[in-house]
Amino acid sequence: MTKILVIALGGAIGSVARYLIANSVDLTPGKFPFLTLSINAFGSFMMGVAFVILVEKSLFPSEIRDFVIIGFLSAFTTFSTFAFEVYFLFQNQNIMLALLYIILSVLLCCLLLFLGIYFVRLI
Repeated sequence: MTKILVIALGGAIGSVARYLIANSVDLTPGKFPFLTLSINAFGSFMMGVAFVILVEKSLFPSEIRDFVIIGFLSAFTTFSTFAFEVYFLFQNQNIMLALLYIILSVLLCCLLLFLGIYFVRLI
């Protein structure tokens, strides 16, 4: 039961953090969604960092790992928001922006996850 509560708390904080950041930016449908790309890229990098520190090196208790990785970062970065923004770009006939967003999101987030892992392993 403790594990579920820790994950739920991390998820609640992660989703609220994303909401607060999203409210500070104009999210007009049909424009390139830099905000979601930035959040997902940052979250991917932090997921790599957290993986090395919390899983590989086991520097903290498993509850911290569950809170950060499964709870906070998983709620902070969302694939559903990404998919919804792709839909709006297509809906507004911004086909090239939609394709660019798809490619950038996948490549950038994967690259930053790898870099997060790589840099923390150097420490």
